[in-house]
Amino acid sequence: MSRSAPPVAAAYGVRIEGLGAPRVLALRGAEAWPAVRITTELTDGPLPRGSEVREDGATIVTPAATLEVDRARAEVRVRSREPVPEADIVHPCLWPVGAVFARWRGAETLHAGAFAAPDGDGAWAVMADSGGGKTSFLATLALAGVEVLVDDLLVLEGDECLAGPRALDLRPEVVGRLRLEDRVTVAVRATSRRRLALDPCDARWPVAGFVELSWGARVTVERLGPAPALAALARHRRVLGLGAEFDLLLELAARPVLRLSRPLGWESAAEASNRLLGMIADSNFFPP
Repeated sequence: MSRSAPPVAAAYGVRIEGLGAPRVLALRGAEAWPAVRITTELTDGPLPRGSEVREDGATIVTPAATLEVDRARAEVRVRSREPVPEADIVHPCLWPVGAVFARWRGAETLHAGAFAAPDGDGAWAVMADSGGGKTSFLATLALAGVEVLVDDLLVLEGDECLAGPRALDLRPEVVGRLRLEDRVTVAVRATSRRRLALDPCDARWPVAGFVELSWGARVTVERLGPAPALAALARHRRVLGLGAEFDLLLELAARPVLRLSRPLGWESAAEASNRLLGMIADSNFFPP
């Protein structure tokens, strides 16, 4: 894909209309993605307490607002009692929108981020349970010069994955530990996160493999066998109410699925990221 292609406002496989063209949604090569229009509505009336995903639409309750998604019209109404800043619409509102539209068109979704292999040979997904340090790990990679493609939602179409917003939303303690005070904005009111901007990137990437993060006594990287690999992918699926693309999951599980364990705390962060990047670059570890 040409690096000279002008970026468009897009994320998770859809072009975003109604928000202008914020830099945080700048992706190259997303011109043909289907468009989804965002509108906002202030209301004093009752708002739903729970989320519901249907074949014709969805109601999604987020920390920022309630999202009313119309599948046929490709529209999302952001309903709230107070105005929602654009930063909060970008995250946490857009990833569930991207997730349901992805499932409606037959793509799979994982609770995962992704980064580009340093040699440019595809993308590696990063999966973790809540509290597993996924976003802070991606921030560590970004500070080391690795191109981070997405956080929170990874949309998988065939043998490709799709990029997301050009930012990482970090907890305040992570910002302090990584000394990012001068590089982040206090931009996400709904979740009290600090936003680290990322450069625009290409919209589509071939999937090279998957990494599941876990906590352990020491830093280790192991390749999972076929059954544990499939179980890991299934465990981190994002949208559970619209079925699963089992054939796609089986095909993806044939790619390398690694488990990276490291001690809880920051002392092992550099060792863990260096060990993972070294393993990915080692052709002997992934024989043809």
